[in-house]
Amino acid sequence: MLEVTCLALRKHRFPLGFFMRSIAFLRALLPLTVLLLSLVVFHACGKNSQNQIVKDIVLQSSIRDEDIWVSLSASFMVGNLSFTAITMPIRNPKNPDVTYGEISFLPTLTPGFNEIKLSLNLSDVAKIQGGASPTIPNGTPIPIGGIGQVPVIEILIPGTNVKIYFALDQKTVLLGVAAAIKEFDVLSGYIGGANIFLGFNIQGVLGSAGLFTSRESGKSGIGLFVDLSSVINTEILNDLINNNRPASFADSSYKSYSSDVSPVQGELKFLQTATNSRQLYNLKRGMDSLNRKTRKMNLP
Repeated sequence: MLEVTCLALRKHRFPLGFFMRSIAFLRALLPLTVLLLSLVVFHACGKNSQNQIVKDIVLQSSIRDEDIWVSLSASFMVGNLSFTAITMPIRNPKNPDVTYGEISFLPTLTPGFNEIKLSLNLSDVAKIQGGASPTIPNGTPIPIGGIGQVPVIEILIPGTNVKIYFALDQKTVLLGVAAAIKEFDVLSGYIGGANIFLGFNIQGVLGSAGLFTSRESGKSGIGLFVDLSSVINTEILNDLINNNRPASFADSSYKSYSSDVSPVQGELKFLQTATNSRQLYNLKRGMDSLNRKTRKMNLP
């Protein structure tokens, strides 16, 4: 084979030294080429990776003791990490005796898959004074557009860096949760302080999910935001805004698809956070390193 190659080089008058130097150059270039190809593939996957983050989501609304409740169950995957199971009450920050619901962070039987379950009394939460500049735990704005001047209610669960978000007006019904994860502190060493959120549409439920990092300890984690318009119709919304009791609903549950009640026409925009190939590559390195160290996720 070498003789044939050399004969071909002589025939085309290529010096053998030139050929050997070319081989050495290509050999040195190969790792860089593989790296660049990996970045391209990883970035392409990232654009559609909402299918890799949120696997399923279920929203339900109901009436309990004449109050409007909403429940959320979302399953997702973050590397091969699993939550250490924990359930926490959601209380009024100014009056701990008042409970608005509860939130659970749960592992599943499938390694790497996790579940967030949230149950919230919207009738009571809607009475809380909202703010104009809601932030996720790393101090940056929530990754939602289209809110405008709508106040966002932000509830911090004491003893944690877990926040619950709720916003409503005639055209907006938003529910969200952001939770700092102790193990995610190491990711800032790879991508600094960053937000990587991707929008999704799962069976008509619109939302955004992703992770955030900070160079400060205890401020990196995951976030999930959803549009409640699939389960909140205009009549429910009016009851919430006017603090009315929904006594007229005898079946004890709201159905947003009811033919005689119009669904809310939301204007929320679930933003795709700008990322680049190097940032995504470094995030992958960070997650790989994290997966080698632990298989558990814990709240700070």
